[in-house]
Amino acid sequence: YIDAKFGKTIRYLGYGTKNANSVSVFVEPTIIPKDSLEANVNKNNNLISLFGDIVGRLSFYGQGAGKYPTGLALAQDMIDIAEGDTVLSYSSEALPVDNHACSRTYFIRTTADMPFDFYASVDKVGDVYYIVTKEISVAAMHEAAKQMLAQDADAFFAGFEY
Repeated sequence: YIDAKFGKTIRYLGYGTKNANSVSVFVEPTIIPKDSLEANVNKNNNLISLFGDIVGRLSFYGQGAGKYPTGLALAQDMIDIAEGDTVLSYSSEALPVDNHACSRTYFIRTTADMPFDFYASVDKVGDVYYIVTKEISVAAMHEAAKQMLAQDADAFFAGFEY
């Protein structure tokens, strides 16, 4: 449906944003363009992208899992612990998580008949609703998802990344 309707694909992505007095952090399925870097990360590779006001987007790509990278990371962690080198860096001031401060548009597939007011469009095929939301907070969508899953264990949602 995502490919046919929107010409895009889905990846599970994590996000983190520093706000004025809080942070927004979440992981969720995300609908992305098929030609994006994220859509073309395959097998045991990872991609991380950072966005800066001055530098724009910086992306780092490389092997993130598998026999040798995982083994090397575990061996190095054990050596560090044995040598007492377990220095961790913490912020002196922990910021609260506020996912109400971050908003997105979402796609929802569900059989649940949910009376939410944030729908921008709704298609119904048989018993299944295909919904695109207005822009809503990440926290509101995650709360709605809990309610949908209580009625429809197969419900699905994904945020749009344009």
